[in-house]
Amino acid sequence: MLVKTETAGFMKDTSTGAFINTDDTSYVKFMAERSNAKNSKDLSNRINAVEEDLKEIKNLLLQVVNGRN
Repeated sequence: MLVKTETAGFMKDTSTGAFINTDDTSYVKFMAERSNAKNSKDLSNRINAVEEDLKEIKNLLLQVVNGRN
């Protein structure tokens, strides 16, 4: 059974003592922030991969220019 608490947006489950967030806007905001963090991490990983590829290309070009092919 859920009962109201003094904190807006939360209810207390009397059987477990857990506080439950009942504010949908907080959940939506949390999920958006989580998605943005994942997208940022994915983008950072892609940038790092491109940087590594460019380093490899640069090294290969230097080898060709210096006649080490």
